[in-house]
Amino acid sequence: MKTISNRLFIENISMDVRSILKETEVLKSLSVDQLNKQPSNNGWSIGQCLQHMNVYSRHYIPAIETALTRAKSEESGKFRSGWLGGYFANLMKTDSNGIVKSKMKSPKNAEPSVVPDSGAELIEFISHQHHLLNILDIAQNVNLGNERVPTSLSRFIRLKIGDTFSFFVEHEKRHMAQIGRIMK
Repeated sequence: MKTISNRLFIENISMDVRSILKETEVLKSLSVDQLNKQPSNNGWSIGQCLQHMNVYSRHYIPAIETALTRAKSEESGKFRSGWLGGYFANLMKTDSNGIVKSKMKSPKNAEPSVVPDSGAELIEFISHQHHLLNILDIAQNVNLGNERVPTSLSRFIRLKIGDTFSFFVEHEKRHMAQIGRIMK
């Protein structure tokens, strides 16, 4: 695990979020039927992927904001990932072709409904991405390692703020890659 400046770390995460937002532009032109269409492999529809990601956004964005309010100011700080946070972030990563390296079952509380309100889920997802960019701006000037964020798995499992950003955004990239495969 390498040490990286807070500013560069946040810049990299922000670039990923902006890329995710750019990918959602094409989704805006799809009909609700297209968003809800089940892929031939019986996997999740685009709308179900969006709903699943929104479940995580509803947990992690407020939890990160809370941790940021407690974090110490640090203009030119450094961030070093923890072993657990690094492990969770790496579990979410896809390879260079967007293929999932580690398949896993979604927790029961994060499983999407059979036919979500996909239009509303898309609007909510885009809103979460803009909110995330705003809190990433705030995070540039704080110590990303001195406060912890409870995971959605358990309030007892807590990750550094920086690790939470990594895990959360890798999770979104994973499902955006899934959406890309559905659209092919």
